Amino acid sequence: DDDDDENDNDADNDDEGDDDDGWDASASTQSARPLLASSSAAVETPFSLVQDPYIGWLLVMYVVSNMCIAFLEPIIALHVTDFFHADSWVTGVLVIPTSVGYILAAGAATPLTARYGCYKPLIAGPILFTITLPFFAYPSRSSAFTLMPPFFFQGVSMGLVDVCIMPTIASVIDRRHTSVYGAAMSLGDMSFSLGFIVGPLLGGTVYHYYGFNHCVVAMAIISLLSAPIPFVLGHFDTEGNKPTAMKEAESRDVRAGSVGSGQDYGAIDVRQRTTSAASQSSS
Repeated sequence: DDDDDENDNDADNDDEGDDDDGWDASASTQSARPLLASSSAAVETPFSLVQDPYIGWLLVMYVVSNMCIAFLEPIIALHVTDFFHADSWVTGVLVIPTSVGYILAAGAATPLTARYGCYKPLIAGPILFTITLPFFAYPSRSSAFTLMPPFFFQGVSMGLVDVCIMPTIASVIDRRHTSVYGAAMSLGDMSFSLGFIVGPLLGGTVYHYYGFNHCVVAMAIISLLSAPIPFVLGHFDTEGNKPTAMKEAESRDVRAGSVGSGQDYGAIDVRQRTTSAASQSSS
C-alpha cells in the first residue's frame, strides 16, 4: 500500500511539472507578442526619412556637392581647349589628379572622423572646392598642366563629402529612427544621381550664354551656401558631433554599468518574465 501511495504522488508531481512547463511556455509566448508587434509596426520609408530635417539637409548638401562637380566637368574641356589651345588628350590627362585626390581623401576620412567627428570634414569639403575655383577662372598661361593641383584638391573635396555623408546619415538614423539603412542608401544614390543630372544641364547653359567665369562664380556661390549646413546641424546634434573614440568610450561605460548597448532589450525582458514566472510556480 505504501508503494502504491508513493507511485500516485510521483504521478501527481509529474503532472504538475508538465503544467508548469506549459504555463511557462505560454507566458513566454505572450510576453514576446508585444515585442513582435512593435518591431513590425515601426517601418521607415524614404519619405519618412526625408521629413527628418537632419537627413533632409544632409541630402541637400550631397546634391549640391555632386551638382558642382557635374557643373564643371562638361565645360572644363571647352575652357582648356579655348584658353590653352591644347590637344584633346591633354584635357583627359588633367583630370587624373582628381582621382588621386579622391582616393587619398577616402583613406583619410576615417581617421579624420574618428578624431574630429562627423561634421567637420563635411564642412571642409565645400570650402576646399570653392578655394580651387579661382585657379580655373584665372590660370597661368604658361601651360595647361598648371591646372593639375586644383584638380587634385577638387578630388580631395569630393572624397571628403562622399565618404563622410553616408556614415553621418547612418548615425542620425541610429539615434532618431529604426536602424534600417536600405531607405537611407537609396536616398543617397538618388541625391548623387540628381546632382549629376542637374549639374551638366546648368553648366552647359550658363557656359553657352555667359561664359566660363560666370560658371565659376555660380559654382562658388552654390558651394559656399552648402558649407554651413553641417556646421548648423553639428551645433544642434551634439551626439553626432562627438568623435568616434569618445562615443566608443561612452559605449564601454554603458556596457560596464548596465545590461549593454546593442542587445535586444525586448528579448531580455522576455527572459526575465519567464524566469520570474518559473520561480513563482516553483514556490
